[in-house]
Amino acid sequence: MKKQLLLLLLFFFPHLAFAETIATCENPKGYEYYPFAGSVPESGSGWDEGGFTGGTYRLTQDDEGNLDVIFTNNSGQFVSALNDGGSVVPFSFDENQISVIVLYMGSVVETFSFINNNAGLNELIFTATKTQFIPKVAAYRARCSQLDLYKIK
Repeated sequence: MKKQLLLLLLFFFPHLAFAETIATCENPKGYEYYPFAGSVPESGSGWDEGGFTGGTYRLTQDDEGNLDVIFTNNSGQFVSALNDGGSVVPFSFDENQISVIVLYMGSVVETFSFINNNAGLNELIFTATKTQFIPKVAAYRARCSQLDLYKIK
């Protein structure tokens, strides 16, 4: 049964089978702003601390050079930005960082910068702007236990 499930997953998500993990970052924390718009009541608008305790973000690259951001959702399951309908496009890359945009047309744009900072520590800084149902803008930071920029094709 496990073998059949694995084969089924590889059939529907073939890029996951050959993906190289470039970065792994955990427990992002930051701030979120909710405007008095959409389903946000006036009393619920404004700035809040935010983050995802136990949350994980991974940057991966398949054997064809395509990048993906894989994250844990609210139930702890891993979700591929590509499989979730997003487009992942790099916009900056050098020996100390890679930055990508994830665009979910019509609803969300996210920017992710995976950085080896001046102190030699690895971190992720990212932003999200959401325009549907519960609009918000957010900025987060997470430490990265892995950042292997040399693996990028």
